[in-house]
Amino acid sequence: LLCGQFPVRVHPTHLDGYGYATAALYPELFLYFPALLRIMGMSVVLSFKVFLFLINVATALVMYHAVKSITESSYYAALASVVYTVASYRVICVHERAAVGELLAMCFMPLVVSGIYHVFIGDKKKWPQLVIGATCVFQSHLIGTLLTAFLAVFLGLVYIRRLFSEKRWQYLLLSIALILLLNLWFLVPFFDFYSLDLVQNHLGGGGNIFHDHVIIPAQLLNLFGDNYGLSYELSHGMLGEMSQTLGLSVSACLLGGIVLFLVKKKGKDSFGLPLFLFGLLTLVCSTSLVPWRKLEGLEPVDLLTTTLQFPWRLLGPATLAVVMAMAVAGAREYPALSGKTKRLCLGLLLGLGIHGCVAFGASATQNMPVYLEKAQAINLNSTIGMNQEYLLYGTDTEKLVSCLYIISQDGVQVLDKKKKGTTVTVDYANGLEHAWIEVPLLWYPGYKAIDLDTGLELPVTIGDNHVVRVTVPGMSEGTFRVYYAGRGRYRTAEVISILTLVCWGGFCLWRRKKEKAADSISDCAGDTAAVPERGEHETDC
Repeated sequence: LLCGQFPVRVHPTHLDGYGYATAALYPELFLYFPALLRIMGMSVVLSFKVFLFLINVATALVMYHAVKSITESSYYAALASVVYTVASYRVICVHERAAVGELLAMCFMPLVVSGIYHVFIGDKKKWPQLVIGATCVFQSHLIGTLLTAFLAVFLGLVYIRRLFSEKRWQYLLLSIALILLLNLWFLVPFFDFYSLDLVQNHLGGGGNIFHDHVIIPAQLLNLFGDNYGLSYELSHGMLGEMSQTLGLSVSACLLGGIVLFLVKKKGKDSFGLPLFLFGLLTLVCSTSLVPWRKLEGLEPVDLLTTTLQFPWRLLGPATLAVVMAMAVAGAREYPALSGKTKRLCLGLLLGLGIHGCVAFGASATQNMPVYLEKAQAINLNSTIGMNQEYLLYGTDTEKLVSCLYIISQDGVQVLDKKKKGTTVTVDYANGLEHAWIEVPLLWYPGYKAIDLDTGLELPVTIGDNHVVRVTVPGMSEGTFRVYYAGRGRYRTAEVISILTLVCWGGFCLWRRKKEKAADSISDCAGDTAAVPERGEHETDC
């Protein structure tokens, strides 16, 4: 942001200042908020902590709103909100993995579920919940988006017949269209970058990572979730590995669902049943009960496992589905609980959830290594991922030397240079007809070079080791500036997304105003009808 990029596509601090296209290939919309806190003077660490706190608050509020929208029960909405917010897997994502994208996706997943419910079954006028939820999940985490899509397709197939009653299919198509248009500003550059010959297109063995990290069923029984550590391969065993469990409170919901749906056979036509079955299915798929290694070689399976990387990621949607299923089923089967019973259930589940948080917190405090000492500066040369997926294939990172400017041959001189983020300014002297200068920036689509003396655009191409190469005018001396400007199609997509948001927001406000006016007229008509007829000689006092 500080070097003039908006939206941000290439991070300037990565790889000793050469830049890395994380923002173009992975959604970072919600990171603009902590970035603004940092720009305003807040420390990096405090900005991150404030952001995490707000994610936790938003998670509780979104789950509450989603469940209440389905059940119209404040009690069961509060119950689901509490259990989901303090669920073990969420707590691990916050305090151990720092998986911000996954946390954000889990925050908005409930809104997708309530949106699907209203499009297929409930109040079809509440279809915007699906658009908002799906957009926010997509702008949070791509793997989370994939898992949410699995849930959406599963529920859609269960209720496919209802889609054709009351013309509900129109609301589904409208939702899909709006989701695409609202996210076009990210999708266009994403596919543009994704079409490059990137390292990720040459990676293999993702299935092996998935197979070797499946959850041993016994690990699910560590209900306190108090193991702190990394995710190890099966050959390592469970000792010292991070907790891979639903936790006490969610496991209690799972047990309740088994009794309610599978033993007592209740809620067969409830929206909670398919939700619960999906949660149970994803939970089983995360474990060694599924022979993933024997399925290796099947192209769809290999594609899925390579994308997900780690099977314990399925604990997120499993937690969501189980908690929402029990809230929906509880509101339907037990709508009139006594106040004492309500307080007992809420207190019990809250106590179980908090106990798990405290147990994990104690373990983390004792075992977590100190990554940042007091008064120690944050390292700006950020990591670029486990496999450096977003580099152009063949890039040698060892040769990316900071502040290295390379000339085509003798006869070209770099007189002065200045670099700020993804913007480089170079004073040069060229005594040749054809010459170029390579600057310390990795090439990605969207870099431009301008001759500051003439205002003309200079050719930018891919140089050796995939750095930015600028062709300078022959027999000349001057100054040029390289900066990341994006492409015209990116700007067009951004305009379309903004116009879609403005038009949709304006339409929603207009419709709300119209509905309020109609309600006012209806109330007035009702009041008039309630007044008895007066006699011929009666007057108002």
